[in-house]
Amino acid sequence: MVKYGEFVNLKLDINSEERRVIVRPADTLLDVIRNKLGLTGAKAACENGDCGACTVLVNGLPIKSCIMLAVEAVGKKITTVEGLKDTPIQKAFVEKTGFQCGFCTCGFIMNCQGLINA
Repeated sequence: MVKYGEFVNLKLDINSEERRVIVRPADTLLDVIRNKLGLTGAKAACENGDCGACTVLVNGLPIKSCIMLAVEAVGKKITTVEGLKDTPIQKAFVEKTGFQCGFCTCGFIMNCQGLINA
């Protein structure tokens, strides 16, 4: 992590890929994932950690990315729903039509994968 005035340069492990991004120290992981890296599976909804639409896996466990700072993710393995493409969990949701409106489905998938990982 390198500081540049009011910004920091982060190296993040997102979906097993090293991603470099310049952020403000107060940016949440959700902000960085969606707005800087273009991964829009995690959704911004309540933005206070209640709903789970923003859930990602951090070192294999579900974390609400709207209440985690991006700087806290340095050195951790972050997996978004995009990183679970073609996994048994995603296939099961499709086969069993386990969807509602689709907005919070990513949170459901991430929590199911986190339960398996635990």
